[in-house]
Amino acid sequence: MGKCSEHILHEYRIKALEEKIATDHETMEGNSRAIDASNAKMDFVLKDVSDLERKADDAESEPKELLAAWKLAVAAAVASLVANAVFSALFER
Repeated sequence: MGKCSEHILHEYRIKALEEKIATDHETMEGNSRAIDASNAKMDFVLKDVSDLERKADDAESEPKELLAAWKLAVAAAVASLVANAVFSALFER
């Protein structure tokens, strides 16, 4: 009778371990899905960060371009005034 109860106890432990393994596998699958979702969110965030960095770079270069355009406009205005003064002086004589 002792061997029979040991056998039943071993079968019970084996069944409990099998159930634990099944539960652990389900937990691992759930965690794997959560990791995949987290990775997808991370990719989305990294894309947003990349876009923001690009926009920041564009914003940094924009004032330089604007300053260059203003310098060009001032140079053109000064050249126009000089040309106007020269032509006025030539034609007034």
